[in-house]
Amino acid sequence: MFEQFDDKRAQSGIGAALYVKSATETLYSLALPLEGIPMVKGAPESIEYDITTSLVKGKIPGKTALEDKEVSFMAHRDSFLRLDDLIGQELEFLAVNADYTGWKYIGEINYRQEDASSGEAAKGTITITPKSADTTPISDVRDLLKPTIKFLNAVPAKLDLETATAAVNIVFETSPSDATLAAKTNQEGGFTAAFGDGDDKNKLTITGTNSGTAVKYGIVTITATKTGYAGWKTTIAVSVPIPTGT
Repeated sequence: MFEQFDDKRAQSGIGAALYVKSATETLYSLALPLEGIPMVKGAPESIEYDITTSLVKGKIPGKTALEDKEVSFMAHRDSFLRLDDLIGQELEFLAVNADYTGWKYIGEINYRQEDASSGEAAKGTITITPKSADTTPISDVRDLLKPTIKFLNAVPAKLDLETATAAVNIVFETSPSDATLAAKTNQEGGFTAAFGDGDDKNKLTITGTNSGTAVKYGIVTITATKTGYAGWKTTIAVSVPIPTGT
């Protein structure tokens, strides 16, 4: 029967996503790139009844149990920052299938990093504790989704400056291309990080300013924003060597 009807639509489920919004938002934003999509709604329980005049016992549908769900994610600093922004809130989740159908539920999120072996990608586990869920699927979720800004170029996770005063330029490409980029560091001294103006507005310059007697290091956080879009962040760990002759 499946061969006759050539039903391949289930294969389109590849590429599903989990979206989320807080109480202050109106549209759902991408939660995090995930390896799976957690669905919290389980099967309804059944309640047995026995009528003495009947030769059989019957059953009726009971309540549906909402189960804690776990899903894997790639464990690194950017993911931790994104998840930390979601911790401690009652969130509305939207599980989106590739055909734009979806399911809503409300819950809280937590995460942990799993054991990692040398040479393997580090992974973590997100746990979603549900509080309520809609029982009817949404046939088209597109009006509920806020597009998310993407970084199109590979951004180095770490950058070791060759000298104490070296400068490195990284040109960012985003989608949409007119997103506004900003950079900040978590330290004072050792290096600066800033985007240029005009034609260089997407060029990040990291410049060493180390004049001390110890290696300087810190994190640069790059944020992309645009009205009508969900923003996104990425980070670079920077190290600046001791000045020559110190």
